[in-house]
Amino acid sequence: MLFGKFIDETCDRIKKDKKNPDDRELAARKINKAYKEILNNSSIKWPYLIRTGEIRTVANYTTGTVSITNGSRTVTGAGTVWTSAMEGRYFQPQGSKNWYRIRRVENATSLILYSAIKEDSASSQTHIIWKRFYYFPSEVRKVLEFGSWIQNGIIEEKSLYALRDQNKDISLTGEPEEFSMFGADPFESSYSEGTVSVTEDNNLLTGSGTSWLDNVEEGDRVEIGTDIYRVKRVESDTRIRLLNSANSTASGASYTIHKENNLGFQLWFNPNDVYILPYTYLKRVYDMVNEEYDRPEVPEEFDAAILDLAEADRLADMDDSKWINKQALATARISDLRRMLVSTPRKRQFKPYIENNRGSYL
Repeated sequence: MLFGKFIDETCDRIKKDKKNPDDRELAARKINKAYKEILNNSSIKWPYLIRTGEIRTVANYTTGTVSITNGSRTVTGAGTVWTSAMEGRYFQPQGSKNWYRIRRVENATSLILYSAIKEDSASSQTHIIWKRFYYFPSEVRKVLEFGSWIQNGIIEEKSLYALRDQNKDISLTGEPEEFSMFGADPFESSYSEGTVSVTEDNNLLTGSGTSWLDNVEEGDRVEIGTDIYRVKRVESDTRIRLLNSANSTASGASYTIHKENNLGFQLWFNPNDVYILPYTYLKRVYDMVNEEYDRPEVPEEFDAAILDLAEADRLADMDDSKWINKQALATARISDLRRMLVSTPRKRQFKPYIENNRGSYL
């Protein structure tokens, strides 16, 4: 069902005027809330939302030399090419066992640490910058499996505590064998280089002067004026497929693309090389926007449950006791949908026949 049809049906159910913009906005909010609650906030692994992705690891950075000063947070480089992408990584000066997290990269030869340098002042020293944490795209809600083209095809998940018990130095380098989940990205970034164009009722966003392949991922939020969309996929440095169809036309417009709460993880061993690591995940669903073209990312069998849950939410707002029955109906529909997805076992088990030789009842 298209988003506009959802709104029409919900307006009828909650006794609102489907021609009134405010009433349509209310119905749209209830529909999107119900849609996301069913697909995002449950423990069900809906197969319609299973996706695959890959992570490209980054080798330790050792180019150039550095000068450090005891008691200072500033590190000065010579022959270095430090970039803002290194913010949040870890810095280690020559001969030290300490790792310092990078707070900010001021330019190619200057960075600021979270903690002041403990070691003696020195110049022309070698150094290491270690990318300890990696982050999944914005749309990744739950990681189902972390694969590998090495280590028998799987990277095993372990808690940080288990890793520390097993490995005293979690910065050791080697081929990744294990990983630990590690919160969300505290260095969430935005991208707004160049300009964009999009046509109303179309989901192709084109750019001029943009470099999207290295800066934008699935699920990132796209803001063009007051319109907000989501990235479905990045096709090139100048082409993005949006999850939503555009509500209005924009040409040569300014824009901003934001990352949001990207889940993080740490690999062990620390990959001091470039690896391509595949993974499988459950994606988030996002608000529908365009009434004429947007529809849920799941089959139409979910439509009734979405409508019932949206109606129940509105009835609850009105302190109408019928919301309980309506929510129970929505819950029952979701349970039915879940039962439909139970897979057949790879091997069917049969109870073995045991011949009864004692003459007892069979």
